[in-house]
Formats: sequence, C-alpha cells, structure tokens
Amino acid sequence: LEPAVEIQPLQEIHLDVLYRDEHVVAINKPAGMVVHPAVGNRRGTLVNAILHAFPRAEWPGARERAGIVHRLDRDTSGVILVALSAVALEGIAKQFRERTIDKEYLALVRGKVSAAGAIDAPIGRHPRDRKRMSTAARKARTAVSHYEPLERFAEMTLLLVRPRTGRTHQIRVHLATAGWPIVADPASGLRAGSP
Repeated sequence: LEPAVEIQPLQEIHLDVLYRDEHVVAINKPAGMVVHPAVGNRRGTLVNAILHAFPRAEWPGARERAGIVHRLDRDTSGVILVALSAVALEGIAKQFRERTIDKEYLALVRGKVSAAGAIDAPIGRHPRDRKRMSTAARKARTAVSHYEPLERFAEMTLLLVRPRTGRTHQIRVHLATAGWPIVADPASGLRAGSP
C-alpha cells in the first residue's frame, strides 16, 4: 500500500463525463492524469477532481479512493467507473473481482502482428528493478491478455487488447515481452520479460 497523503479536494478540474446516474459515473480519463494522489502527485489527480465535482457522494471506507475500484496508468486514457454510493461501490468491486466486466484497450505497437492470440505469462515485480513489472519476477501472479490486430502499418500494428486479469502494467509488459513494445511508451523501450 502507498503511504496516505493529504488530499486537497477543492480543485475544479474538467471531467469528461460519459455517463451519470445516482449510483455511478463513467469518466473519460485523459492521458497524463494520475488517478490517485501520492507523494509527488498530490494535486491535479482524478480523485481531486471527483471530490470537488461530487461532494455529496457517500463513499464508504477511505475517502482517498473516492469511489474508484480500478485505475489506469498516468499515460493511459480511457473510461474509469466511479461509484457514488456504497451499493454501487460493492457492485462494481464484485464485478471486477469476478471478472465479469469486459475491458478493451487499443495499443499501437512496434512490429508486425499477423494474427490474434493470447499471452499467458505471470507478472510481478522485476527481480532487480522494483519500479518495473516483469514476466521474469520471482513472485508473479497469473496474467492473461488476448489481442487482435485491427490495422497494420509499415512497422507498426494497431491492436485491440482484452486483458482477462488486471495486473499493474499488464498490457505493456505482455506486449513488450512478445516483442511488440507500445509506441511512444518510455517503459516499453526495455524488454519487460528480460531480467
């Protein structure tokens, strides 16, 4: 767990709301936005924006989670579900635990991917660099990603990726391990599976 940080909720930050009802909000998180406050990122996070935009939400437990049960990396854009009630929070958390929520990502990778497939490679902390995730970890957890090429370019392929599990940096690690690093992803410059 990350150390608790002081949350500064009074930040009016534009949120691209895709859907909202009394229990849940679907937000299109832009690339470059951190989801949760942490050391070095106490302001300008999605949590800061949510606490300001939905002050009457009834979040059980830690306020710093602000109804979020999943996350996206800072440089990843996409939909984040935010529960506005205890009932919704438990319902969404249960769906993630039971893997009944379908997740799809687009990834532009270096290399030519000719056919759909799956990568089944456990992921954990890199054996020598604790800030990186790797398929060469000593302690790893099951991770499965399905992929399908959508469009091919000269030296790149646009993939649709459907992770069946939700490990930290799963897509970038799996694709780099397969030899298809994500374009413009600084972490993908290294072969994620190599120690």
